[in-house]
Amino acid sequence: MLMVNGRPMLRPRSGKRATHSNHSRRQVMPNANIVLTLDCSDSMRQYSYFQPAQTDVGTFVNIMNTGDSLGMVGFSDNSWIFFPTSGASQMVAISGQPVQNQAVQAIQSQRTVNMTNMTAAIASAHGMLASSAVPRAIVLLSDGIWNDGGDPLNNLPTDIPIHTIALGPSSGTATLQQIATRTNAQYHYAPTAWDLADIYNSIVQTTGVASVAMNQPQQMQTYSFKQLSVPVTSGNAQAKFSLSWLNTGVTYTSGTPAGPQINISVRNPSGTLVTPSNVAVGPGFAVLTVPNPVAGNWQLGLWAGQTGILDSVAGGFEPSTSAQLKVTFETGDTVAFRTTVVHNGVPLRDIRVDAVCESPVVSVQEALKAYAAELASLAGPADLLADPVARLAILHRQKLGAVDILPRRQYPAVTSEISAGVHRGELLLATVRGSHTVRVTASGQLPDGSPFQRVARVSMTNEVA
Repeated sequence: MLMVNGRPMLRPRSGKRATHSNHSRRQVMPNANIVLTLDCSDSMRQYSYFQPAQTDVGTFVNIMNTGDSLGMVGFSDNSWIFFPTSGASQMVAISGQPVQNQAVQAIQSQRTVNMTNMTAAIASAHGMLASSAVPRAIVLLSDGIWNDGGDPLNNLPTDIPIHTIALGPSSGTATLQQIATRTNAQYHYAPTAWDLADIYNSIVQTTGVASVAMNQPQQMQTYSFKQLSVPVTSGNAQAKFSLSWLNTGVTYTSGTPAGPQINISVRNPSGTLVTPSNVAVGPGFAVLTVPNPVAGNWQLGLWAGQTGILDSVAGGFEPSTSAQLKVTFETGDTVAFRTTVVHNGVPLRDIRVDAVCESPVVSVQEALKAYAAELASLAGPADLLADPVARLAILHRQKLGAVDILPRRQYPAVTSEISAGVHRGELLLATVRGSHTVRVTASGQLPDGSPFQRVARVSMTNEVA
């Protein structure tokens, strides 16, 4: 479980998922209540963001558990509830795979049109969750600035966390950061559509669906095979393993991959191939469920057929909350972050903490000046060309094969333990205006000797709304 700004995102209540009787008892996630919002403005299609967003929202839905409740809201000029498919302002309890299949069909049926009304989207999502118990949360995805419905920061409801995702360089990063901060939630920045899957996997943790044991971007090659390690702690009733990929022309197969196919296999810590109890498959994703996993290092095998270069993200999830990772930002003369690792509320020592930071090399304003001549003569959709930053986003996409005009760099952060279970690090290159991201991996052993790993990704922006 990831906690943000000191606020535990998960609270024990009745209706917890059962632990397996053959394992030591663990704290498990209470049933989560989540509304996912999907930006259906036309820029999502024009920037080729919409299909990846549909894939990653569908993956998230299938990582959710029986007993969780789901609602989904689309928005452009206005907002509408598209799940439940009746359009009623009520949550849908996930009673099994048929409900999740219906939700994926609803996601795939959405189309893009017109403007961006975040205010309406928040109001619809908030109305669906008003009577729901905690943990409850809204996930707000947008690739642009609000241009209809008024400023979403005015009269923003703050009683429900709104986790925000700013997608691409023309997104309203400062506004989305403020929405997350004011609602005690988490802000994420996705430079590209590939980053979306990574972010949605991370939000699985912050919304109270499951703990994230592995979250790994992968680039598969034709006829390649990769094996990823996923540490699973003891006492879990199930574990889920996911893979999502950008090219929906590639499909999942349970057999030998032939043509544009990918096979996903799971092996237990003894190396034995395990047959999942359920495999949820949709356009660009597959989620495998293994019941009562033994503790240890599991292996996720990825076997590609004639896929070409396949951008993908693999994830591993468990419902146990016994090992928790908390990441918070500190801003001042420098941008720093703190990580806290606890086991059943007690700080864990002798934990390895690795952190990788990502920062822009140039700001959007600097890029606008550097490419002013090319931007002035740029051709494209009239509605996007009216906005200088949207122009820059179009030029960025056009030139990306030859040069990245909005480059970002990754760099390691050295962390030091400042107290029991607490580590601190700095984003040394967070001086450029823009969104900065830190990815933290905490790993070690629990008191019972079982291995654990927790992964978290969080962003911040030093731009002003």
